[in-house]
Amino acid sequence: TANKEALNELIRRTSGDESNNQYYRGGRLFWVNDYLAHIGSHYCVWAKAISTRTVGGESGNGENPKGYYMGAGTCFLTHHGKEYEGIQPVWDWQRLPGTTVEQVPNFKWPNTAWGVNMWGSHDFAGGVSDGKRTLLSMELSRKNVTHAYKTVMATDDRVTCMGTGIDTRSVMFPVVTCVNQCIARGPVRYLTIDNQEHTLEQGSLTADNIQAVYHDGFVYTLAYFRSRPTVTIEVKSRSGAWSDININGSPYTVTLPVFSLCIHHQKGENGSYCYSVSPSEDLLDRALLPTATVFEAGMADEHIVYDGEAVMVSCFDAELTRRWAQEAGHGFYPEQPCVYIAEQQDAQVKLTCADPTQTLENLAFVIKADERGTPLVRLVVRLPQGDERGRSVTVNFLID
Repeated sequence: TANKEALNELIRRTSGDESNNQYYRGGRLFWVNDYLAHIGSHYCVWAKAISTRTVGGESGNGENPKGYYMGAGTCFLTHHGKEYEGIQPVWDWQRLPGTTVEQVPNFKWPNTAWGVNMWGSHDFAGGVSDGKRTLLSMELSRKNVTHAYKTVMATDDRVTCMGTGIDTRSVMFPVVTCVNQCIARGPVRYLTIDNQEHTLEQGSLTADNIQAVYHDGFVYTLAYFRSRPTVTIEVKSRSGAWSDININGSPYTVTLPVFSLCIHHQKGENGSYCYSVSPSEDLLDRALLPTATVFEAGMADEHIVYDGEAVMVSCFDAELTRRWAQEAGHGFYPEQPCVYIAEQQDAQVKLTCADPTQTLENLAFVIKADERGTPLVRLVVRLPQGDERGRSVTVNFLID
């Protein structure tokens, strides 16, 4: 029966296997903790943002002394459940998946006892979900990497990650965005821009002509904003001890094979990245590539992904968005920073929106403008208050 199949799926998933989900799919945005959880048909993604309201973690009692960057945009992907099993002692904790961090040699880890120094830097952190799609965004400054706009957008078959406005002018050492750092399983295959496939079994490779990478059931498609990114693919053994991250852990050395994929950032005030990750065994699957060749919005202050049915948007600067929308002849745009998902069916639009700052009572959208961009029709969405500030709200409206 269908119920038996659903229960068997739940039993299988208790072991971490997310490779074939038919009954329990979709996403949820936890607005109190700035946390995203999304279950696709063949994968799961979990992402964490931080704000002036939330922390990324804590240390205490000799535990988690290297967790300073945990939660600062971390993004973890699974489909069989063993991707990060036992990796913590050997992790490079300055390269946690999803984070954008200056790579400081012999880094002295800050005091994070009971959440000290773990708070976010801005109030813009949060997201939106319509159940089928989930988005999490934040603005973050941490150490010498400042004012980074970071977004994770998840759908049933892929997750897209974007970062813009990354200011690294104050750094002394290289800055990278870590796409993933997980247990290495099998050889790594990668596709160069001339559509030639190559294999990396061991070692490290840095290049600026890589468009996609396959490892352990995931295809990572690398996009770009202004110039093609330089990336490093690495497969090597790493060693550490549980006592390095927990005073009560074993002091014996643990050695594990680790795969990592990182994007390098040049020193400057407007760094960026964009990549999508899809569960697939086929590196040459062309369906995976067109979604992330360039930033669709073409601007640093708005992150946009279109999945074929709906558009997912994180707007960090409403004034720049308004100017861009008017220049492009678009009649729909928000009048304040916000996040939203808009799905159009004929003349009706289903709009799901939220306020990541958790400070507003309403969100206003221009849904019709004249040829000069002057607003003609506005939609005002009343937002939840109190303990439900930040929760997604769904409304429907008609367009001409």
